[in-house]
Amino acid sequence: MKNIFNQISIYPFIACNAFCVKNKVEKDITFWGFSFFLMIISTTVILTSSVGYFRETIWGISSAEECYTFMKVLLTFSVWTNSEQILSVKEQKPGHIRSLDCIRFFSTCWVVTVHAPTTWILFYTHRYLRLTPPIITFIWVFIVYGPYIQGVFEASYLNQISLQIKTCRNYWWRNLLFINNFDNSESGSSTACYNISWYLAVDMQLYLIAPIVLVAFYFSLSAGTSLILAGCIGSIITTYLLFEKYDIPADMIGNGDQKYFFDVVYSKPWVRCTPYLIGLLNGYLLAVHGNRKLRLNRIFCFCAWIIAFIIAGFCLFANYDYDRGVHWSIFSRASFYNFHRIGWAFFICWVVGANHMGWSGPINNFMSHPIWQPLGRLSYCAYIVHLVVLYYFLNVGGVLHYYSAWEVILYIVIPTSFLSYVVAFVLSCLFEIPTLNSYSAWKDVLKVSTIHNLTGQCQNDTNTWMKSLEIFATISTECIVMNKCTMKELKILEDNLYAVQQLDSFGQFPGPGLLEIKTLYDGSYQECNRISDKKYNTNYCYLLITPGKNVSCAVTSSTPLYASLPFRIAVCLPDSCDHQDMISIFNQMSPYPFTACSAFCVRNEVEKDSAFWGYTIFLMVMVSIAILASSVDYTREIVYGISSQKEENLVMKILLTFSFWTNAE
Repeated sequence: MKNIFNQISIYPFIACNAFCVKNKVEKDITFWGFSFFLMIISTTVILTSSVGYFRETIWGISSAEECYTFMKVLLTFSVWTNSEQILSVKEQKPGHIRSLDCIRFFSTCWVVTVHAPTTWILFYTHRYLRLTPPIITFIWVFIVYGPYIQGVFEASYLNQISLQIKTCRNYWWRNLLFINNFDNSESGSSTACYNISWYLAVDMQLYLIAPIVLVAFYFSLSAGTSLILAGCIGSIITTYLLFEKYDIPADMIGNGDQKYFFDVVYSKPWVRCTPYLIGLLNGYLLAVHGNRKLRLNRIFCFCAWIIAFIIAGFCLFANYDYDRGVHWSIFSRASFYNFHRIGWAFFICWVVGANHMGWSGPINNFMSHPIWQPLGRLSYCAYIVHLVVLYYFLNVGGVLHYYSAWEVILYIVIPTSFLSYVVAFVLSCLFEIPTLNSYSAWKDVLKVSTIHNLTGQCQNDTNTWMKSLEIFATISTECIVMNKCTMKELKILEDNLYAVQQLDSFGQFPGPGLLEIKTLYDGSYQECNRISDKKYNTNYCYLLITPGKNVSCAVTSSTPLYASLPFRIAVCLPDSCDHQDMISIFNQMSPYPFTACSAFCVRNEVEKDSAFWGYTIFLMVMVSIAILASSVDYTREIVYGISSQKEENLVMKILLTFSFWTNAE
């Protein structure tokens, strides 16, 4: 193609490279391997969705009540359940900042517009598992299927997708570690995989340092505020120094050296940290004082909103002349870059805080509407997919033709945003929510399994009981907070009520007062019996307990008198537990300073030994002889009129001695 152009062109230009609408894509092992992986996931989703649907609609079994870990993890892939979790619109818990869902949605739409062609371990683990599966999965979708996005737009932009895909094949692991914003492009070879993912790396890096600020807030407000202030000042000074050294522009349009803009300041956490730190301060203040509902004068609120919008306007339009060609000094560029982000952070903090505290009137009614909840939940996945959706949308549309910003919004931004949220819904159902729910399921298993060292079935039954107690406590708390229960919540409470009744049938220990100490704490045998067979059989037992936590149960001459008293408490535990299991359960779950030593149950497992079977056989033989002798005696005397007293045969005489008929007479 270059030769043809260079030979036939009459213009003084030389062709250097060719970028075509159609490019041959080879289906390598990566294509088939990832396609096979997606087929497995899709099959799993279809299977689990069908199981979840029929269980809930036909048999009335809710997935939330599932006790078996394997089935619980499997059902995390059910689109039937995950769709409900994403699309649910309900009253949020107190403390939830409702307007954030609206902000997330419009932030995502703004990003689409900009890209248009104009426990501390658990703290970190949850965040990593929340962010990683969707982005890594989609990067591999991009690597495997991205080459098939071909069209006029891709060719006119010099096949940028193909270049990014080649980079991702080699450096996708940097996204897995969230270090992809540290690029070595100065050496001439970019390692940035999927350009927009730099933001996720910055977000994760700032999240890593957030506990330092939270610990400072734990000690005092002044300590946390001082740390945030120091961080902001350090970031501002660093930005000034970087602008001075590299002659960096204020944005990607005006004067300055564009080569260093993205890699030196735009994607680095030490420059981006000021809004994050201000947001942490705002979040702390709302968490501590958010429920006080302070009243402010309406005129003051109105003036505060006007000032907030003026600050936002400055952040958006202060560089208008600069982008039109007016030359700015390095100091002016660095000042704008520093303070327009800080100003925007204060604007967002005011919007969030005013809505949460009730200082925004109709603005809060709009931004806190429940309709934003599903869109807010999908904002993360929408951010991930929007660039590829935008590429696809622009390539299938042929040659671009637009004349104003409104046409860009109407013909590109709105349809692309809609398609992004549709694709985000699929990505969230397949990877984001299943990962989070699986993590929750395993976390619950670890939490429930704190009662351990039990025999097999006893361990399973005890875990079921503890899990039901947790579910009942969680749902009932939500109902109390919201002052109402849905039909689904009532059904869950009803199904798990047995666990509370089982606990209620325990002996009421300790007693109501120090001077009312007893040696026997009875429970409710009837209540324990009533719940048997709900999930498992139960057994009513008495535990012999001694004062002291994890003390020896042996009584010696040096044992205090109070420790030798026979304290007994009634418990209702799974019938699958033996005496040692019951002792272990009490000693692990009881918060009181007592140690269980022995268990005495209403029902006890009795081993059938040789004496049992030998004597049982003997009794069966004796009963059989008695029945036979009684039948013979009755027949002889009633039918044939032969009295047993006149019997002369010795064997018959001995046999008839076992006759009930004669002996009763």
